[in-house]
Amino acid sequence: MPGGAGTGAARPGQARTTQDTTVLREMGLKAVRTAGRDTLCAMAMQAAVQDGVEVNRRADPTAESWLCVAARDGLVETLRALLVAGAEVNHAINSGCTVLQVAAQDGHTEALRALREAGAEVNQATNAGWTVLHVAAHTGHPEIVHALVVAGADLNRAINDGRTPLAVARGNRNEAVAQAIVQAGATE
Repeated sequence: MPGGAGTGAARPGQARTTQDTTVLREMGLKAVRTAGRDTLCAMAMQAAVQDGVEVNRRADPTAESWLCVAARDGLVETLRALLVAGAEVNHAINSGCTVLQVAAQDGHTEALRALREAGAEVNQATNAGWTVLHVAAHTGHPEIVHALVVAGADLNRAINDGRTPLAVARGNRNEAVAQAIVQAGATE
């Protein structure tokens, strides 16, 4: 039977379906691993706090806090557990970089929302004047820009060298972000 079921020949569209299934399976496994890791991290954090661990203590003031690490990895459950345990939502390291900026840099919209719900300051700036909107404009995350605009980010605030979030986006050729900033009302 030429091309029949018993020959192992692929039917039209079968190769694409197999690729799609493989991609979806990998995406699903990544989501499960992240969710599982997040849940385990949150549970471990809750247990550590019950044992008396101070969630804001760092041996080195330039080191990332646990909250910062959770934001960088997009671990929303862990963020919430740390915040409930008293983690300082607006703490900045020596350069002035904030946890909110870390979440924005890596495009973690849900982590950003969780931090905002906990009171993270949207216009807090680093020593160089960078706000979280400048970070999102630099890294090119339009969904983060939208969340920040809704949260009241200053669209026209300049960093120490005079660049606004719009100038940062355009300088990095992040046109989708630049367009979102203009549509939100930034002046050119």
